[in-house]
Amino acid sequence: MTSTTRYRFAAAGLTVIAVLSSCGKGPEDATLQVDDYPAVSVPDERLARVAGRSFGTCSPDDVHKTVAPFRRPAMMALGGSVFNGVSSMQINWWLADWSPPAQVARALHGVARQEPVPGFAVPSYPDYGKDPYGKGTFRLGLDLETVNLSGLAPFVRDQAARMAWFKDYKATDGPTFNDNLAFGGAAIDDILYGTARDYRRRLDAHRRSEAFPPDRDKPWKKHEGARTYARIIEDAKNVRGLKEAASAAGALTTVFFAENSAFVLDPTRDACVEEMTPLDQVILRQPKRLIVGVGSNSGLFTFLYTGQPVNDYCGDVSFTFGKEVKEWKSYLSIADTSGPDFLQGMDRLLDKLVAEGKEIEHIYVLGQLRPSSIANLKPGRGQTERPGLGNYYETYVLDFAPEGSREVSGALVREADDLNRRINATLKARVEARNNGLTRTRFSFVDLDPVADGYDYKHSGREDHQIVITSRHLPALGNKVVRLDNQVLSFSRREERLSDGTSAGQHIAAGGMFSIDNLHPTVVGYSLVANELLKAIVKREKIELAPGALESISPQSLYARYQGPSGNVLRRQDSSMASREDWLQIAFDAAATIRNARDLDCWPRRPEGGK
Repeated sequence: MTSTTRYRFAAAGLTVIAVLSSCGKGPEDATLQVDDYPAVSVPDERLARVAGRSFGTCSPDDVHKTVAPFRRPAMMALGGSVFNGVSSMQINWWLADWSPPAQVARALHGVARQEPVPGFAVPSYPDYGKDPYGKGTFRLGLDLETVNLSGLAPFVRDQAARMAWFKDYKATDGPTFNDNLAFGGAAIDDILYGTARDYRRRLDAHRRSEAFPPDRDKPWKKHEGARTYARIIEDAKNVRGLKEAASAAGALTTVFFAENSAFVLDPTRDACVEEMTPLDQVILRQPKRLIVGVGSNSGLFTFLYTGQPVNDYCGDVSFTFGKEVKEWKSYLSIADTSGPDFLQGMDRLLDKLVAEGKEIEHIYVLGQLRPSSIANLKPGRGQTERPGLGNYYETYVLDFAPEGSREVSGALVREADDLNRRINATLKARVEARNNGLTRTRFSFVDLDPVADGYDYKHSGREDHQIVITSRHLPALGNKVVRLDNQVLSFSRREERLSDGTSAGQHIAAGGMFSIDNLHPTVVGYSLVANELLKAIVKREKIELAPGALESISPQSLYARYQGPSGNVLRRQDSSMASREDWLQIAFDAAATIRNARDLDCWPRRPEGGK
């Protein structure tokens, strides 16, 4: 049995809802609904050679017939929420269409325009082409940007009904395979072993909850009453009041992960495809180019919403399938999870691509972004003087965190950054080592340090570390200048209008590179990732881009890309939405009523009885 810890709160991007959820029906929604990849008894069986294999009831001949029309696409992608396009804990057609891999595909094809992504199949979420933030348009997840607290209960009821419908959704107008096989929450084990069938089984499975050593002395963790995910949805359909709605919203995030994962991997509910892992699909289809962006959910992002020391051991509920669905408790530190655990999985992925991906001409592996550059770590209270690029504030405060507001020392943030550098350096060496013995370079590592260094306004305060948008990019701005950066996204209540009278929604007071959950970027932030990938591809493959192609996926172009009745991709036309500060105050007040914010389930050493 594998022993892995996934820290799904980071993967799901839980924010204020996660804090509030512990105030409702019980801590099980926020604590024991943290799902790991559904491990199998002998996971290596899923790493057997793909050629000539059957999948479920499909014979090798059936598999060949299914795959043959979709072999050798120009590009495929493997990854988690960053490559999926998740923003503010939601996904829809617009975010999928402008995810980093999709932006790269658009620029490689020519100048990026608003049309289906040329030659690169992204998940066909419902309501394609409609106002992505309009009333009634399909959005899967919590959609923190358009809901206000007074409307939380009806919003949760609506989202529960949407998930009940999406559970059986089939994209009849889309291809059998997606080229972008990235889904929110995916860790390396999901890429290696997870299948659509696994995630769909989870939606109907009974969960067995129990107390795990050394938690037997914590009564709040002992409860009975296994619920199916279908039951979670039904309960959420009937919520009343803020606390009840918040509790249901926290539980719905686990349904979001399962449904989205299954849909991305098997959009048409094909009997052959539903048994294939993401890696199986890549090997069967042999794309000309593969980009891999996985690792953010393997521990380091845990630091960004808990602030726990990277060497402390923290308990997490893992999820496994055998003859019955089970839960167990495992204890790993962030350093273990993001280090040996993640790197071992990446070795397996790379070795499999060496052995069975011989027709894949170019493989690009993305590094991880430096923790200190993420918006969720904001300067500690009262610290107004910026320390400068490469330096640290004395203290930081977690903007959104399941445990409530926490102060984190600058020394701990530096420790997390140092761990990140070591992991990236090791991953780079292992990626490039796969070129040994080859006549040409197939494996390339793409470093995100240029993004962390070039756009860290939070620490530097330098205007050249901001994204600046003028009328050159968006004529309707007139004399206005918009500046976006990596600070916490904050709105004012003032509605902003462009020179032509168009409403641009609420004015952004700060931030803009990261969405309201402050862990997932906005499409503007995603463009920085896409640009690093594109530059690496152009350099390695000696590609000459069409005039204007690179500029068409610049952050300025992405900001100006969508102007519609709901504002643009960062600002919503909803003057009734509570300001960010209102959300924070309510979240922190709620957290204070639960338990001490530092009462985390962590120990300096692996606890006795922990796996």
